[in-house]
Amino acid sequence: MNKVLLITFGSRGDVQPYIALGKAIAARGATVTLCTSQSFTDGIEEHGLSVAPISIDVEAMMQSAEMEAALRTFSGKIKAMRIGRALVSRQLDETWRVVQQLRPDLIVYHPKAATATYFARALGVPAIPSFLQPGIIPTKMLPPVLLDFPDLGPAGNRVSNALFGQLLELGGRHLVSPWMKAHPELTTGGVISPVDGYCPNKSVMPRLHAFSSELVAKPDDWPKRDLITGAWFLDNDSAQPDAALESFLSSGPPPVYIGFGSMRGKDPDAITRIVIDAVRLSGSRAVLATGWGGLVSAGDQGGIHFIKTVPHDWMFQRCAAVVHHGGAGTTHQCLRSGKPMLVCPVFADQPFWGKRIAALGVGPEPIKMKDMTVTKLTRALVDLRLPDYRTAAESIGNAMRLEGGADQAADVVLSASGRT
Repeated sequence: MNKVLLITFGSRGDVQPYIALGKAIAARGATVTLCTSQSFTDGIEEHGLSVAPISIDVEAMMQSAEMEAALRTFSGKIKAMRIGRALVSRQLDETWRVVQQLRPDLIVYHPKAATATYFARALGVPAIPSFLQPGIIPTKMLPPVLLDFPDLGPAGNRVSNALFGQLLELGGRHLVSPWMKAHPELTTGGVISPVDGYCPNKSVMPRLHAFSSELVAKPDDWPKRDLITGAWFLDNDSAQPDAALESFLSSGPPPVYIGFGSMRGKDPDAITRIVIDAVRLSGSRAVLATGWGGLVSAGDQGGIHFIKTVPHDWMFQRCAAVVHHGGAGTTHQCLRSGKPMLVCPVFADQPFWGKRIAALGVGPEPIKMKDMTVTKLTRALVDLRLPDYRTAAESIGNAMRLEGGADQAADVVLSASGRT
């Protein structure tokens, strides 16, 4: 195997793990190209990987008025769906062009790039599905992870997961069907399930699950092909945060990091005021990351320092605790750093991770961002100082650091390439 193509789309949390996987595969002698939004080109090239950029700016799209309306109103969702279909068609045009030009020997893909199976079949090469959180493969052990569902018991979980999986697949087909109809060269041979992957000789392909078994043990009803590798961490050993941040960190005890990544709530100004007031009332020092607009910089003030973004692996090691939205990558990185945390979820898998963190004794019960108040956040910031939370976080972090997720996954990829 000479050429591996990784395909992923979404926010930084959907891209950074694939940079880590790409580096691990490249270290084993393969040539690796990562196909994703052009927004991440610089960060990918910094790590020595080739980039096949797609001309969609995910950050700008998420901050558009249409997407903000989609989060708040039904009519907004309808309009966003129409825009989404046009963007998907453009994304598929460009991705198919990349695949044809590169002609990889193997493809590893994120669920948001589910048509990768059809691309692989057209080229006669294998495609391996990969997942950053549970919730796509049905199980009786967990409720639907991408929905904020309670545990329904083995029978209820199995049925609800299966139904949700069918809805996801139908929704995906609705988005891509107009484009697929215009490309009969890809549909000859019938439908391929996006969760099955593809192998030219009909071998069963492995499925990679890039999360920690310390957080979610492998369900006993998953088949052997489903492999929980551990999270794919990207280390930023050469990170050089600005002098102002360094100065703030050295001017007092370790702060709390508060940031919501790509999540932009209905009223970022109001959330920022709540956060500032809670930090002050709790007597904490804090670094507030504005990210994609979840918080709004109000200028540095006593014990509070604003930044846009900073590598989490570097930052979390210098913090006392972390408050975040509950993305899979942020949750894992925080635990890997051995830090207690509070999750303030918005949607999708974020409430699930918040509940897992509380169940594992690593932090307080999650506070949904829409329910956040000064009183609730102040109490949580004070509770994060409890030694039991830190002890639990350090114990899980020690175990996670031994998992070697990206290396395990890279070995599986190379092994799978030998089946064809």
